Amino acid sequence: MRRTLRPATLLFFLVFLPVFGMALVGAAPAAAQMAGGPPLQAVLVRYADRLGLDATMVSEIKRLSKGYYEEIVAIQKEMQPISRSLSAVLQLNSPEEAEVMRLAEELAPFHLEIQKVQLRSILRFRAMLSPDQKDELARIQQELIRQAHSAQRPSGGPPPGPVPGGLPPVQPPPE
Repeated sequence: MRRTLRPATLLFFLVFLPVFGMALVGAAPAAAQMAGGPPLQAVLVRYADRLGLDATMVSEIKRLSKGYYEEIVAIQKEMQPISRSLSAVLQLNSPEEAEVMRLAEELAPFHLEIQKVQLRSILRFRAMLSPDQKDELARIQQELIRQAHSAQRPSGGPPPGPVPGGLPPVQPPPE
């Protein structure tokens, strides 16, 4: 018998689990990324000198980033036909809720897998840092969060970022 996910369960998997999972691992960069901020690996590369990361470590971060990025892109390619179907259904004047929920259920495992890849990368990158480097990273993250909160668009609206409730855009690994 095929089990179906209720909307509340779907919401848990797509929104609350990733956010709370990141909070549990102390992943402020992930929280910043969810708000449209840079991914952790980009912060590590950009602030390598301030963090005391040598060229070897920066190269390893870039190498790992490329692998994680390729994993996410592969997952996104797999989910693309379902995403397109969902978009098409949502464009209808009166989309059927059952069809929308069915497609959302089909997409949920892909979104969950992307979140797992992102969380694995965060854990791996943080494991590479010493306690002092983690403390400095936390300070950098707080600065970036303050900067993001103080930034305003010319129209006076909030800073640009992903659609509320949407996933952050996947950024290519740092060069």
